[in-house]
Amino acid sequence: MKMEEINDLDSLGRITGIGRVISTTRLNIGNPDVTKYLIDSENGKYLQKIYQKRLPEHLPFVRYLSEKQFPCSRLMLPREGIVLFQGMPSSVFSFVPGSKKEYLSLEDITSAARLLARMHILGKEYSNKTDEPSRGMVHGDFHQENLIFNEERVSLIDFDSLKYADLVSDIGTFIFYYLLKRRGSPCLRQQQVFLEDYNSARLIGSADLTRIPEEIIKNGRLFIDYSELRHSQGRINNARLQRRKNLVKKLNSTVTKIRGFYQKLSRRI
Repeated sequence: MKMEEINDLDSLGRITGIGRVISTTRLNIGNPDVTKYLIDSENGKYLQKIYQKRLPEHLPFVRYLSEKQFPCSRLMLPREGIVLFQGMPSSVFSFVPGSKKEYLSLEDITSAARLLARMHILGKEYSNKTDEPSRGMVHGDFHQENLIFNEERVSLIDFDSLKYADLVSDIGTFIFYYLLKRRGSPCLRQQQVFLEDYNSARLIGSADLTRIPEEIIKNGRLFIDYSELRHSQGRINNARLQRRKNLVKKLNSTVTKIRGFYQKLSRRI
């Protein structure tokens, strides 16, 4: 993929349509392989991402979501959504106003479930692949840290991990990180609300429902792999790494014990 090359913020403002850039502030959050800047321009606030390693895939799908009035960060660059900014691949997104929530109410969980189901439905339309009903466009990192709440609605951000894959993987990711914040508690009522509300918008096959425990456990392995990488980079210490391992071990034990919950739910919804 040939990318347009630009070397200054004036050019970036022009090609994205965000106008004259007033200031930029580096944000030390999220994936360390993606450098983020909050851009304050004459037309508002935006988020610039500079990719150090892996390029995001399927960014035009983010534009498609915006065109369908899906609440998410808008892709500001044309075509594939990436340019070379000072020699590095970069994208620019609209800044979504609102805040994240440390703990989700049942109402918030319902909103998250319906948001994910709608994204999956739009992803099926976008990919136009009808021969694989359980696969489609997945967010790849769908959890509450990527949900922005304001008085009007909940919006989805951070599409760096977009891919075409099994849709149930997004469900497993959400449940894993929700249970992680609850220190491995099963939270059956909250899980049931999420799955039933998702199912009310987009039907989950019984086979996919019974796969959820494996998806949760897989997320645990990925979380530990990421934690060990952060440890090797000196970003977390030995004690914190061990606490994470212990918590994931407890969570995996919890999920194993409640496998019957997903089987019973698969017969109900």
